[in-house]
Amino acid sequence: MAAGWLQTVHVTAQERDLMQRLTRRSRLDQGEAEAIALASVRDLRLIVDDKEARNVAAVAGVEYVGTAGALLEAHLRQCLDLGELEAILRDLSQILWISPAVVAEVLRLAREANR
Repeated sequence: MAAGWLQTVHVTAQERDLMQRLTRRSRLDQGEAEAIALASVRDLRLIVDDKEARNVAAVAGVEYVGTAGALLEAHLRQCLDLGELEAILRDLSQILWISPAVVAEVLRLAREANR
């Protein structure tokens, strides 16, 4: 948060209404629906890994990226060095499922960018 790229925000009435519609029309939990509503109304890119949440985001016209893609972007912006990226991906793979092909592609792109 200190770097300014992550912010805490308050949900507006418009965002709350959209969130409620999303939860009624899908199997999303409140947090996923709220994230999609915020991204939709504020024209933000969403970080999301859940398949249904990605589908709902796509239908809502929300641009999204997965956790691995967000980490790659952090590396490309020089917020993480290659060793940190590798360690984080390794640790995340222990607690959530990330496709080995996705991990391999992220690392390939990161190494390519380091050349």
